[in-house]
Amino acid sequence: MKPKPQLIVTVDVLHQKVLNFTYNGKKYRVEGECLRCGVCCKDRCHWLDYEPNGLAKCLLHGRSKPWDCFLFPATRDPSNPLPEKCGYKIVEVK
Repeated sequence: MKPKPQLIVTVDVLHQKVLNFTYNGKKYRVEGECLRCGVCCKDRCHWLDYEPNGLAKCLLHGRSKPWDCFLFPATRDPSNPLPEKCGYKIVEVK
């Protein structure tokens, strides 16, 4: 059985975003901002909807978010890059 990865996260609670995180002993910084592409929620969340202009919207936005949403993109394996259309970038801190 594969062990679960160790994840330590620093968040900006006021702006509800991840600042940096440690994943299996390596440190990473999160850069960028949400571009409302929906990649983080697609096929995983029933609260995801789209506006007529194609931008994703969360039907819970402004309310209490589930932790998976709050911690994105730190909940992803950094070795698996985010799609180009996502506004976040995960940068390893040396």
